[in-house]
Amino acid sequence: ASKSFPQDVVYKEGQIREELIPLIFCTHDKRLDPLYYSTSCLIKKEIIDKNNIQFNPEVVLGEDVIFNLELAAHVQSFSYMCQPKYEYCLTNDSVTWQYRPNRLEEVRLLCKALVQTDHRIGLKVLSEQLRYILGTLSDIFRAYIDHPKSELNYEQRKKEYKRFENMLEQDPYVNVVWNALNYKELKGKGGQLRYFLFKHRLYECFRLLLKLYRLKEGER
Repeated sequence: ASKSFPQDVVYKEGQIREELIPLIFCTHDKRLDPLYYSTSCLIKKEIIDKNNIQFNPEVVLGEDVIFNLELAAHVQSFSYMCQPKYEYCLTNDSVTWQYRPNRLEEVRLLCKALVQTDHRIGLKVLSEQLRYILGTLSDIFRAYIDHPKSELNYEQRKKEYKRFENMLEQDPYVNVVWNALNYKELKGKGGQLRYFLFKHRLYECFRLLLKLYRLKEGER
């Protein structure tokens, strides 16, 4: 059974927006299982065809999230059965853990898709979405700037920090999300710490913390 659904459940219309959509982004809450994988559910093809729901070809990071957000806005009912039907395997060779030198641009395009999708379906930016985006901003360091395969020296890192900073302050989509973040509303010390370090441009400190985390987790 899923931690999000300890028993069989059925949601209808309004409940879907209130209960289901936040779960698509709940990566911050270890007590719940997120629903951002497109493989996590069976979908009626007529819903996809009728509403022209497609994967955004621009988005390579979080494409499942955007797809499921659009889908949840158009379904009238959702059912969960506590029977395992699918097993998702995450390995060290998966895209999630690969070195991604274009990660900064990938995150920018994800923010763009998220803001545009919210606007199209009439959804206000959720606190869960903000915490999810904060995680993807951190991912720029994990998958690029401080990835074990990264060969950036200190001067090169400073240039990337500037690009990161400019994206937060100037990109019309990232800036919308970044400005909506609220330190007090971030659940968990990890999210609050990341926000504080990014807000005060303490990028090298975040990089050090990431190294310590890698040592703790035994990540190569």
